[in-house]
Amino acid sequence: MALKKTPGILFPSLLLLILLSGCRGRDSVSGATWVPGTGENPSPAVEVVSVEQGKLYNTIGSTGTVRGRNEARIVTTSQGMVMSFPVRLGQEVGEGDVILRLDDELASYAAEQARTGWEIARADLEVLSSLYERGNASRVDLERARSSERGARAAYDQSLRILEDRTVRSPMNGHIIWIDENASPGNYLNTGSMIALVADISGFTMILELGERQIGLVGPGAGAEIHVQAAGTSSFSGTVEAVAAGSGGTTATYQVELSFSAPSDSGIKPGMAARVVVETSLEKEALLVPGIALLKGSEERNEVFLLRDGYARLVPVEVLDRHGDFAAVGSGLKDGDRVIVSGTRRLMDGDPVRATEVSLVREGMQNR
Repeated sequence: MALKKTPGILFPSLLLLILLSGCRGRDSVSGATWVPGTGENPSPAVEVVSVEQGKLYNTIGSTGTVRGRNEARIVTTSQGMVMSFPVRLGQEVGEGDVILRLDDELASYAAEQARTGWEIARADLEVLSSLYERGNASRVDLERARSSERGARAAYDQSLRILEDRTVRSPMNGHIIWIDENASPGNYLNTGSMIALVADISGFTMILELGERQIGLVGPGAGAEIHVQAAGTSSFSGTVEAVAAGSGGTTATYQVELSFSAPSDSGIKPGMAARVVVETSLEKEALLVPGIALLKGSEERNEVFLLRDGYARLVPVEVLDRHGDFAAVGSGLKDGDRVIVSGTRRLMDGDPVRATEVSLVREGMQNR
């Protein structure tokens, strides 16, 4: 017996299927779809960050000691007893001002003796020159007299220098920022004794020690921010003046010289410790990826999950360098790509996801 057709039952079933299909939901960020009425969205929730061009190292942090714009170590160039030390700590001095006087009695006597010897030799030369012109002295006698006069003059000049060395003078304008407590009248000082330190405090300098990974990122003219904790909460702007061409010490550190100015009432003094943040001026920009987005795939290659049309897509990337929370990549991504930074451990390539856009704050590099 032939079955009867039941169009009245088939039509409602098709209509229900069409309605259910048309009511599929779509995630506003990821684009993934889901069917309402079947519970919550089954796609896992993830967070994504946009890939952007930037510098991996925005700044380099370091510490150093503040020095005067120019500083001069005042040392004795002869030995003897201190007769006077007319300067005090903090005193302003000018170029040529007396810092210390040593006993100069013997030096004065020696200079007077040398002067007398030179005058005698000069008189002898005049007599020999006159005799030679009249033919009463030989050429040899004349040259011997000339040599004696030159030697006597050199001895006199040397005695004057020794006498002058008994008085120590400032080679520059500045302030006395350190003195040797032994540089007081009555004490005996040896040659080469450091007795004072003079500094020009109209400006300041610092020498930073950077590692081999940081030194290539800094160049002359780069800006710097200096904070001297002992002088309060203010920060001061500075400039990199010079960068070492190599490492001169036993450790692999490289010197960077910077300068800065501060108001006279800032409280900054040479010898204070300071924290410095230097701008990186030489590093090229690269695509930056949060380190938490990087995964290790087969053969230890680096991979990330990209958000594409609401699905997680696993792609390999080339990591050029890492620092802190970020990595610089050379291939595999492009500017504007969105990488998944949370929930990646439970994802598989091609999984639908519900995405939320987030941003991560980058911090400056610290010199460790």
